[in-house]
Amino acid sequence: MAILKPAEPVNNRMRYDGVIEHLGLKPQAYWQELYGLWSKFRNPMSHRMAKEDKAEDSVRGELIAESRIAGAINCMILKLMKYSGYVRLSVYEDKFGQI
Repeated sequence: MAILKPAEPVNNRMRYDGVIEHLGLKPQAYWQELYGLWSKFRNPMSHRMAKEDKAEDSVRGELIAESRIAGAINCMILKLMKYSGYVRLSVYEDKFGQI
């Protein structure tokens, strides 16, 4: 007879949600939006894939995405270090929040 145990997260989305929940990061809507941003931009940014569209709006969108993702990583690290207080969510946009 086999013993059943809870299933482990099986995809990146579930892992991400688990980390956000574990760290108690709020508001949920903001962190869900960040996942979508990371999901959309991760391969082009990490592999420096060239895009045909080098219009100013396209480049600005990529810079904003990189800045928000970097801010999110910093927030997660700070939260792991037991920090709570004001944080910079995006350097490019000069956007602040609280964790």
